[in-house]
Amino acid sequence: MRAVIAALIGILSARTFAETQPVTPAHYLREISERFSPVKPTVVMSYNVHYRFLSLNLLQVADALIEATEGTWRSPGATNDTPCCLINVTLQSPSAARGAPRGGRVYINSRIVSVVTMPQLDTLYYLKMTDELLNPIVGSRRDTRNFHVYDLSGGELKFFAHNLLDGTSTTNLTGATDMAAQGREVSRVLTLLSDVYHERRGPISPDSDFRIFVNCDSKAIPFAARSARDNVNAFGGKYAALRVDVMPAREAPRGARTRDFTVWTASFLEVAGRTRDSALQRIAAETPAWGMTPLLANYGMAIGHIRCALVAMTTRRGDPLAANQVIAAKARTPAEPTPPLAQLSQDTEQAIR
Repeated sequence: MRAVIAALIGILSARTFAETQPVTPAHYLREISERFSPVKPTVVMSYNVHYRFLSLNLLQVADALIEATEGTWRSPGATNDTPCCLINVTLQSPSAARGAPRGGRVYINSRIVSVVTMPQLDTLYYLKMTDELLNPIVGSRRDTRNFHVYDLSGGELKFFAHNLLDGTSTTNLTGATDMAAQGREVSRVLTLLSDVYHERRGPISPDSDFRIFVNCDSKAIPFAARSARDNVNAFGGKYAALRVDVMPAREAPRGARTRDFTVWTASFLEVAGRTRDSALQRIAAETPAWGMTPLLANYGMAIGHIRCALVAMTTRRGDPLAANQVIAAKARTPAEPTPPLAQLSQDTEQAIR
């Protein structure tokens, strides 16, 4: 849970893998599952994703889950386990969630799995799997099926990417040093955001030295940020949230394909307190003050933007990497007891139908 922001901003790092690498993401998921052992229930946050224009939700693009589980990690050759947090992010369009074949205007079935140390939040492992087919009425068709692996768990930075459409692979990523350094500074970034949220320091501005590096077309592009307090209506009512606008830094190379991004966050303890999930509230009570929860996020488009909104929070037990349907198709107010995961999945199927 403490590393959710780290998962939404993409904590990446890279160098090279061995010459021959498996070319299916299932291999890397099994590797993560074999190395990770959970010690606490999984925190599950559900989001609706819409295309918005002129403040109106015009199209449901996808549902998303962010699942965070605290546990331990065993690196290859290590004799001791490392306390860590596993973050599992799933993004599915309605067609993908109900098992329909690829096609239509929007098909999304993507996933990110990240493992970070606790409490330092240094990146150990990051797996990004993208399966997207976008065929808009206006504009060009875009078909993407690939995966990227970033492994720091053995002490050596390793990167591997494979395109499942044309079968090509690469171990090169421009700006790997910057992204590797960022992967070891997650705790500093989250502490900085928490200090701004709790007004222990002043706001962030694009002129400050605060930078986030993002992989854009195999290049690590620096992004700057601007923060401000903003009252928003979100999950459970009104929040005095921290708004963070992220944009390409002034030193970013020209011509890179980038989009502006805005996220509204609040204290995990405050958000959990608006539910009736006692297990969730116990976990929140044990989370440091810098634990934050994304409430809303906007991703800029050429026209309009993509809006991601928190609609449900709960906890579950079991395999933290088990395949599951996105459970956020039906929004709930925190005044209602949070249903179990199985019931949420049934509600999702009914809503889709």
